[in-house]
Amino acid sequence: MKGKTLKNSAVISLDEGWSPLLVEYISQQLDDIIRQEGLSERVDKTNLLDTIMRLTPPDSLNIPEEELQRRLRAVVLWEAAFGMLNEMTPEEIKQFDEAVKRRSLFE
Repeated sequence: MKGKTLKNSAVISLDEGWSPLLVEYISQQLDDIIRQEGLSERVDKTNLLDTIMRLTPPDSLNIPEEELQRRLRAVVLWEAAFGMLNEMTPEEIKQFDEAVKRRSLFE
């Protein structure tokens, strides 16, 4: 494994198959999405990028750019949502559960 230092000084381990250019591209895309969605305080990009690299074979990213953008946006939004749920107090979770249960989707 090699280390790659990104612009924000984070060091990411490069697993076999991950080129520095691909890592930098994904990193920039995550930066853009996080900035566009206003989630810079909710999403740890370095941790997210590391997780993507550990769980995603680089060959599977040989898809159209629009599809890659859609998938990365979904990952960022899920990460933000899970982060918010983890920060909720028991009372906030109860209120959230009650609000979700009232939706017709769950009737």
